[in-house]
Amino acid sequence: MPVSRMEQQRRRLYEMCAMAIAAGRADLDGASRVGFDIDLPVFSVGRAAELAAVHPQTLRQYDRSGLVVPQRTGGGARRYSLRDVDRLIQAQRMSQRDGINLTGIARILDLEEENRQLKLKIAEMEEDVRQATFDREENAHLRKVAELREQRRDLHLESARVLVQDSSNWYSLLTINKGTAYDIEVGDCVVTEEGYLLGVVTEAGLNWATVRTILDSESSIGALVFRSGSSALAQGDFSLMGEGRMALSYLGAEPDVVAGDLIVTSGLGGYYPSQVVIGYVEEVRTGDDGLAQYAVLRP
Repeated sequence: MPVSRMEQQRRRLYEMCAMAIAAGRADLDGASRVGFDIDLPVFSVGRAAELAAVHPQTLRQYDRSGLVVPQRTGGGARRYSLRDVDRLIQAQRMSQRDGINLTGIARILDLEEENRQLKLKIAEMEEDVRQATFDREENAHLRKVAELREQRRDLHLESARVLVQDSSNWYSLLTINKGTAYDIEVGDCVVTEEGYLLGVVTEAGLNWATVRTILDSESSIGALVFRSGSSALAQGDFSLMGEGRMALSYLGAEPDVVAGDLIVTSGLGGYYPSQVVIGYVEEVRTGDDGLAQYAVLRP
């Protein structure tokens, strides 16, 4: 029966995989992960023997002993899988190198296969645990977003995830996984799931956006001391950025701000919405001129 070009290409791929296994450059688990069916009956008696470097008569002996169990075509011809070839390769090595008899080889291969299956089961269980953890975190995230939407009905919120974080002593940027396809535009305010101010969108593509965080040295945000209502300016600062802090400046001659004060956006100018949490005051310092005071702000 003629063999189609696709079937020929598939056989060639399986032969290349079997040769990689024989050379020690691949294994069954790796072959399975990239899409090979390791139990697919592909190889004839002669080709399986050639790939495993065994004599066809030796292969028949392995068949009779049950070391490998080939599948049969409709016409009764034997066909061997990648798993069979792998067992033949290992059997030949143990027989020639270590002098182990067929009974011992069969026992070793069965134990190795059992161990392989156990490792696969453990890997599946670990993946289940990772997925369950992800689902739990995702559910918690969605609950927080839902709560934030309820609290801030004046805001239009679109959930997003951080893809890349890029920062240095000079700048602090993030890339998120949403863009213009979700109506995200340059100038949009970005907040955390807890409702804390994170930054502002400076560039937007179809499914991504760049966010300049409030720690960036170019950030400048109209702010209020929540306790007293005093106005100030929250700014990114070169000297504080590395510590994850920013400066609260223009506090006036007699600043009414103390450690622990909550700082929120003023909303003046319409650039940032009002009453979004920027952070908390850690300490109040005197500037280099010895006169003006500023506060160190922890976002």
